Amino acid sequence: MTTSGRKIGRARRGKASIAVVSSLVLFGGPVLLSAAPAMASPAAPAAPAAPAAPAAPTVAQVSARLDQLNQEAEKATEAYNSAGEQLASVGVLAQAAQVRVQQQQAVIAGTRRDLSHLAAQLYRAGQLSVVQVLLSDDPADLLTRAGLGATVADREVALVKRFADQQAELAQARSDVVAEQKQATAVQARVAANKATIESKIAQAGAQLNQLRADQRRALERASRDQQRKALLNAQKQSGSNNSGRSRGSTHGARGGPVRQGCAGLTINAPNAAAAAAVRFACAQLGKPYVYGAAGPGSYDCSGLTMRSWGAAGVSLPHSSSGQYSYGSHVSRSALEPGDLLFFYSPIHHVAIYIGNGLMIHAPHTGDVVRIAPVESTFVGATRL
Repeated sequence: MTTSGRKIGRARRGKASIAVVSSLVLFGGPVLLSAAPAMASPAAPAAPAAPAAPAAPTVAQVSARLDQLNQEAEKATEAYNSAGEQLASVGVLAQAAQVRVQQQQAVIAGTRRDLSHLAAQLYRAGQLSVVQVLLSDDPADLLTRAGLGATVADREVALVKRFADQQAELAQARSDVVAEQKQATAVQARVAANKATIESKIAQAGAQLNQLRADQRRALERASRDQQRKALLNAQKQSGSNNSGRSRGSTHGARGGPVRQGCAGLTINAPNAAAAAAVRFACAQLGKPYVYGAAGPGSYDCSGLTMRSWGAAGVSLPHSSSGQYSYGSHVSRSALEPGDLLFFYSPIHHVAIYIGNGLMIHAPHTGDVVRIAPVESTFVGATRL
């Protein structure tokens, strides 16, 4: 290589060195040109997305849930009422059993006095004791051999047998008292359980309502009022057409015949005076609040209302919808008359009083009042008292 060629090579290598130094200055370090691929640093894991807030329930959803809770609460209420009726009955039976114990104790005390006379007679005979007579397999023979006449022996044997029978009756009466007390304890537990269920359902219903905005609550209440008003208007039209040409006012038929009377603008044609009295009482309770277990005068549950309504007509009913179903004669829906009792759900846990034109008066549920409503689709039967 010539001298000029070596100079050119050195100049080129110098420029290359300058380029490498420049890259170190500009990028802060050497640029590696190795065959190994560059490794990217691992990406940080993405944070989990926050769960979406549950959508607020619609008015229709809350309304459906309220209907369910109200039905469950009323079912528990009628079980509570039935248990209360049973508890009262068990209390009467327990008291009667206790009275039988006291009476039997008095009877036995009298028999003991008679046995004392027998003991004195045996003592005078000087041979036997009352204990020997009581334990003998053949008291009559024992007494005869002791020198007592056959007539006397028979009388004393009858006395001893009566005493033994009376002791057995006393033991049975005491056993009855214990059994009734145990049953009363079991019924009291059911009453308490039903009461807790009712109050739980009422609290859940309140929580459901609290999920609605104020305007949604008003819409729910308005829909209920509109439905009731529409049913009443339809019934009033039907009532007017059924009574066209008839005289106004209350008309009493002879010998307990039909009775016409008014109720909330409706004309009701009761089949007799007793039914009219029951309907009249129910009409007078319109607007009073529903309270579970209540039977007036300021508040009612469903069976408390029907019990008091027919009580005003002189008919005694239990405070229980299922219990009331066993009273009177059963009638079909197509044969309904004002005053008939209407029963709902299976098992039965709601009752109302029919007033004609497809309408009834009932105490619906907690948060509502005694009101007129169309006969519900859950109807299962009716009775006529």
